[in-house]
Amino acid sequence: MSIPPVLSIPTGKVPNHDAQAKEITVKSKYEPFAEFLSEQRNGAVTLTFRKIERIIGQPLPSSAFQYREWWANQTDSRERPQCRAWQKAGFQVLTVSSGVSGCVQFTKGAT
Repeated sequence: MSIPPVLSIPTGKVPNHDAQAKEITVKSKYEPFAEFLSEQRNGAVTLTFRKIERIIGQPLPSSAFQYREWWANQTDSRERPQCRAWQKAGFQVLTVSSGVSGCVQFTKGAT
């Protein structure tokens, strides 16, 4: 019994299918929040966690209620879509009050 030959991969240029692919943009669940903040004309905005949930149209994760760090301003926000939202709108977190009735104060510009 003979073993079938291994498929050979042709050498040379392989067509670049990526160049033909359409760009797919995935919208963050925090995009409505970024839009809301972008529309604010005041230099500071204070929002309850519940108000933010109404803006994004879904619940915040439990960590937003339990950990102040969830609200931390980040230099690299690639893994922090919530942070990317307020930074995209030109805001930074100034203060956070944790818990079920928590709220967060955002300020425009660097802190």
